[in-house]
Amino acid sequence: MYKSYQLHEIDLVKKHSEAWYNHLKHGHPLPASLLARVRPHPFWHLSNAEADPNPFKKNPTNADADDKYQKKADAETKALDEKHGDKRAPMSLFEGLQTTVNLARVSADFEPLDQPKQKGQQAKGDSAHFIQFVDNINTAPFLTLDFGGTKSIKQTSTNANDIIDSFIKAFEGMQTQSLDKIKKSIGQLIDAALSYSRTEESESNFTQNILKDLEANADGTPQIGFSLYSSVFSIYTEKSKGTIKFVSEYEVSQAQWTLDQYQWENFAQEVLAEEQRTATKDWFQKMKTKPDGSSKNLPSCFADQK
Repeated sequence: MYKSYQLHEIDLVKKHSEAWYNHLKHGHPLPASLLARVRPHPFWHLSNAEADPNPFKKNPTNADADDKYQKKADAETKALDEKHGDKRAPMSLFEGLQTTVNLARVSADFEPLDQPKQKGQQAKGDSAHFIQFVDNINTAPFLTLDFGGTKSIKQTSTNANDIIDSFIKAFEGMQTQSLDKIKKSIGQLIDAALSYSRTEESESNFTQNILKDLEANADGTPQIGFSLYSSVFSIYTEKSKGTIKFVSEYEVSQAQWTLDQYQWENFAQEVLAEEQRTATKDWFQKMKTKPDGSSKNLPSCFADQK
């Protein structure tokens, strides 16, 4: 949302950033002047009762980072830990973004591992908690909503690999060298999601989180991004195999928020000064839905729509 502010409003960005932090940490209401600047994100339909009669659907989630991001982030955190220890506030641009996203998750009480066991059942990993998590990110004054929208995907093949490929091809802003890594991550997401399927068909909002190292701003300021991609599929268990119901057309909702060095140093770093830094490996663990250990389902391919 940062780029919706004017240059003379720097003090207002700082004021709004503090208000956002107090909202997440202490439940204080967000000021109307901040809410008036918030751009809508494309995941609203998951929390709209008219558009979505089941706001508590499963929301299996996976997380990854592109190769450049992870190498840089891990190197910086290692160097900072060696110098300052690991019990500290975030001190780098990478730790700042990861800590912001984790703070948004904790405030929303969003726990990807806690998936609903039955259709309509509430759980901390359901789509209602996911939407609160997204809302928390989207209202952060020091982040910029770089893009957001929904793409319609047409698919004729029922081959799982082909469908994963079509899903990933819809992702905006992906680096070519990271596609194989992200494809593997999507496969893990599907395996985890299918382990929670039951005989009764139910909808699941498949969500992929990706941390990205981006091209510098026009003025040369380094920037990084947090991207969300999601699509709703119906899943069920048939003959002890978790199955995704095949459809020939579906939608992929996606958004990307960026944090640059200026935003980090002038707004976010001060706001997060009391927070424990979140390292990349910690962020991955907290943002992933692991397979249901009690499930006897075997991962299966997509099934033709009847």
